[in-house]
This record gives sequence, structure tokens and C-alpha cells, in this order.
Amino acid sequence: MVFISNIMLIFHEMNPVYELDQIHRYIDHLAGDPKQLSETVESHFFPVLQRIFFREGFEVSPDRRVNGRNVAFLLKDLDLKRPEVAVDFSFTRESKTSVLPGFAARWHEGPDRATHLLVLRNRPMSESGKKLLPRIEGNVRFLDFDGLKAHASTVFQESEARERSRAVAIVVEMVEHLIREVAAANISLTEIPWFDLERLFHRVLVGQGFHAHLTPSTKDGGRDVLCCDIQVDDVHWYAVEIKHWSGQKPGKREVGAFFDTTLREGRAGGLFLSTSGVAKSAVTLRTEINEETLRFADGDRLTRICEHYVENTSGLWERHNSLKAFLFDGTF
Repeated sequence: MVFISNIMLIFHEMNPVYELDQIHRYIDHLAGDPKQLSETVESHFFPVLQRIFFREGFEVSPDRRVNGRNVAFLLKDLDLKRPEVAVDFSFTRESKTSVLPGFAARWHEGPDRATHLLVLRNRPMSESGKKLLPRIEGNVRFLDFDGLKAHASTVFQESEARERSRAVAIVVEMVEHLIREVAAANISLTEIPWFDLERLFHRVLVGQGFHAHLTPSTKDGGRDVLCCDIQVDDVHWYAVEIKHWSGQKPGKREVGAFFDTTLREGRAGGLFLSTSGVAKSAVTLRTEINEETLRFADGDRLTRICEHYVENTSGLWERHNSLKAFLFDGTF
């Protein structure tokens, strides 16, 4: 997986066109060896699907049981609004078209039939299989490898169009300016609205080359930013909650709710960033749970993050060693 994971990790933020090209080339590479593909499908496709579906706002989780069947992956909407999507495979080793898999035809009969199903095939479906498609009930979709490449192209094009829109460009420029002003001590964090602090932290993560998702300002599921660090064979997700209170500190109730969400969603870690610090009851609660993966940060730490970001972007681009180190260094 070094071929795709490490190269695309470097170029994610710098060259999405190159990243898409690598996705296409790697899918073609897998298509040429169906025996190897069927034996190692999860490890091969994990980084590919992660890069495609993150741009659609999905998290990719490997090896889940859905509808009474072990599926290769499960797509979860990061904003908790869209149905989950199970992803599984139907491979044909010989040079012939693919038949309609039985598990897809029976998907609507399972207990989790509300979950959508995406079936990926290495070959086009046979004519007999196509005739059966109208009989399939439920939210089932099929993509062969060419279809997956076309879907990836559409997703990347739409994502880049959004990111390059004038409205987004204006917001990014504003947040970049805000980061520089905080780093230069020209303005204090107390002057910044809470929603702009969330944008600021999100922008710093993206600028460091990490995947970061800013959740909606309301009904965010108890986390403001979700971020992941793409490595050779795995993706570790972290949750960040940002509190920007005046005159008081978050306590056991607020911190407990965030920690519960972080643990329930299976995150690799969580950062509770409060510009006013946290109450002693919150620190005591965290000690009882897990000090290694659940950390606190204050306004001073956020200021130092802005300073570090400005230093990096003013010279040669330098990516932090790991997301965990970036989030947890200087925390308590």
C-alpha cells in the first residue's frame, strides 16, 4: 500500500488532480489481478474508498456486520444526517461478466434493510443479471470498477468546485487572516466569536495536510471537528470539541458528554479545547476515564497552534509528524 497511501498522503492538500489520478491508476492495477484482489480486498480498497467518500462527507469503517452479513466497509455520514451505506464486493475471476449476487437480492429482507448497500464489482454485470435489477428492493446500488472511477471523478470535480467558489475563498481568506492576527498577538481570542474559532481550528488542520470535517453549528452530535490521519493501512479518527465561554469554565457535565460521544463512536482520541480552561470536576472525571486518549487544551495552546501554522506557511510547507502529536502536544 505504500504506492498509493504515502504518495497521496503527501499530495492530498497540494494536488487533488494527482490524487485522483493515483486512485484511477490503482483501481486499474487491482483490476489486473482478480485473485490477489479477492484475497486482500479490505487492505487494498480502504485508502481508496476513504479518499473518495471523505469528500462526500462519509467516514469509512472496515469490517462491520450489517443485515446479518459481514461487509467489507460501512460508510457513516459525519454529520449524522444520511443513512449508513454498507459496502461489499462481488468478484469474478474469469474474464466474463458478473452475475447478480444473492446477498444483494435479499438485502431488503434483513433487519438492517434501512441501511443502503453499495456492491462493487470488478467486471460489468451480465445481461441476465441486469434483467433482475428491477426486482431488487431497497436501497441497493452496483458499481463496476469503471463506474467507481467515474464516481470518483465526479466527487473530486464537485468537491473542487465547492472549494474554489468565491464564497468559500472569501471565508478561507478571512480565517487565514484571523490566524495570522492571533499569532501576531494583534487580537485576542476573546474578540473572536465561537463559530469563527471552530473555522480557525479546522483551517489549521487542513493547512497541515490532515483530513478535517467541520460539523454543522447546530446538532453537531457533540463534536465540532472530526479529523483523521491517513497512514499506510489505517485511518485513525479524532474528535475535537471547542468551548469558547466567558466568565466560566466547562465542567463535568460538558466534558462527560464529549467523552461519551468520543468513546461511543470509537474515536482514537478526543481533544476538549476550552479557551477559558476547564473546571476541576472535569479533570477529575477525565482521570477516571482515560488520560492518554482524552486530552484538554486551553486558549494558550490554540494561540501556539496558530503561531506554528504561520511559521509553516510562511516558508517551505512542512507537515506535522502525526495528527495525534499535532492534537495532543502541549495538552494536559
